[in-house]
Amino acid sequence: MTEEQVVQVDGITVEKSFDAEGFPVPAVRMEIASERSEPVSVRLTETVPDQFDIDQIGFHPDYGSEHWTARSDGTLRFERELVPAETLTTVYGIRMDDRTDPTPLLDEPSLAVDPAPINPAGEDITDSREDLGASETAESTATAESLPDDDAEIIGGSPSNGGADSKTQSTETAPSVTGDSSVQTAAADAETASESAATETNGGLDTEATVEAAVGGGDAEDDAEPEPESKTIEGESDFETIVEALVAELESGAVDETDREALASALSTGSRSQSVQVEHLQSRVAELEAYTDALESFIDAAGTSEDISTMLAPEFEAVESRLDTLESGQTALEAGQDDIETDLDAVVEDVEDLDEEFDEFEDDIEDLEDDVEDLTTDQDDLNAELEELAGYQDALDDEIADLAATQADLLETADQTQQDVADLESQVETVDDEFESLQNEQSQLATAQEATEAELEELATEQAEQISWLQDLQTDHQDLEGTVDGLEETVKTVDAQASEVAESVDRLESAVERAESTVADFQSEIESIQSQIESAVEKRAELADTVESVAEDTAQMEAELERIERLQGDLDAMDERLADVEDLQLTVQELETKFENFEEDINRIRQVSDQLSDVF
Repeated sequence: MTEEQVVQVDGITVEKSFDAEGFPVPAVRMEIASERSEPVSVRLTETVPDQFDIDQIGFHPDYGSEHWTARSDGTLRFERELVPAETLTTVYGIRMDDRTDPTPLLDEPSLAVDPAPINPAGEDITDSREDLGASETAESTATAESLPDDDAEIIGGSPSNGGADSKTQSTETAPSVTGDSSVQTAAADAETASESAATETNGGLDTEATVEAAVGGGDAEDDAEPEPESKTIEGESDFETIVEALVAELESGAVDETDREALASALSTGSRSQSVQVEHLQSRVAELEAYTDALESFIDAAGTSEDISTMLAPEFEAVESRLDTLESGQTALEAGQDDIETDLDAVVEDVEDLDEEFDEFEDDIEDLEDDVEDLTTDQDDLNAELEELAGYQDALDDEIADLAATQADLLETADQTQQDVADLESQVETVDDEFESLQNEQSQLATAQEATEAELEELATEQAEQISWLQDLQTDHQDLEGTVDGLEETVKTVDAQASEVAESVDRLESAVERAESTVADFQSEIESIQSQIESAVEKRAELADTVESVAEDTAQMEAELERIERLQGDLDAMDERLADVEDLQLTVQELETKFENFEEDINRIRQVSDQLSDVF
């Protein structure tokens, strides 16, 4: 199915599509659906595209072919009454090959919707339509029985019959033609009926009676049983002849105005479907005339069957002679067939052997392909590892360069540190010498301090004795105060002694002050020496820390050197692996070369096998 065209008018929907597979020949399908609540009359109009001929169009008897009419100008018309909510499908077929583009057939159809006509004539017209439908059904049955079971199911006839298919012929209405004699008989009957109709018309044919005859009879014929098929076809031919005679009279102007008005009044009282039936009958008459003309032209050109037989007799004899020759040749071929079959059996055995060898080759090739795939996988893995190692090597090179720079810095730092250590050691020696001298001075000061302390102790003892003596003197003075007069000399003596004692006390106090000043100086010197000793100790600790830091840096540098040596070993191992990879690549290239050689051998074997297959 191709794309669809959808048309909607007044509650009527038409879906048009092209169906290339659902019917014996390609067909245009139309789905018509009514959404109206009352009966309506639907009229579809199609125009056959210019690239198609009207003779290629046909209608299917099972899909409303009786409602289709075709005109010589390429116009197709479908007209039918629809009851409320009715849905139907109608098709028309097109004889075309697979290369023909069906797109032009999918133009949008013209849709007209009218109210269902009111039947003023009552049962008469209905019965007439039923009689006409019965006649058409009988004729359709006769035609269907005479056509072969091929595309005729959808196309009204075959274009090879000298134009028997025309613009309006359909399967249910095409007359059955069985031979030259039947066509001539039908033509003679048509001429007789035409003369009879002309005579009746010229003798004063009643217009109303003629219309009733065209419609198909009155109430008197409603209950009549249908005649046999041959009578139906003959009656239809008479009817068409009468219609043709009536049309000829009207066109010639022999009918007066009164008869024309009466005829028009009688025709206008019918329904639209009756007009369509009349048009359909007119088109069928035109088709019959065209078919008769074509058949006459064919007989004039080719002659009768006897002429054709006489003309073909020499050719038939030549064919018989060639047939005898072919039979003799066939006998000779059959005689040599046994030898050929023997040779063929031998060749078949050889082919089977070749097939077995070919299967073995295929197995070997599959094994080689597996090996090549494994080698390819290994090569990919090695390439990936090489890429990783290359990246790792680059990183190592960068790191080695950084380590070399760091090593140079460390060496410079070590040299500077060694120089600093030498300077510090000399400073430590100087500090040690100063410390020893300070210790000596401290010991001397300690000795002097001990001597001074001994003197102070002696002075303190002497002072204590003097104080005790003074206390005794005071006691004696107190004792002698009562006898001042008698003891004046003693007092003077005591005063002199007291002055001497005071002088001695002053001397002792001065000596004590000098001793205390000396001790304070000694203590200041001792504190200064202790501060110098502490500073020297701190410098020595700092030097020890610096020495330890240098030792740690040296250890780190040694560890870095060891790691560099390990990395150098890894690089050497990588070089060895690269050499192995290059060897593997050479091996893979050799295997690929061998595989290509194997493929060439296989191709040659396949070519030989194909040649053997072509031979047999």
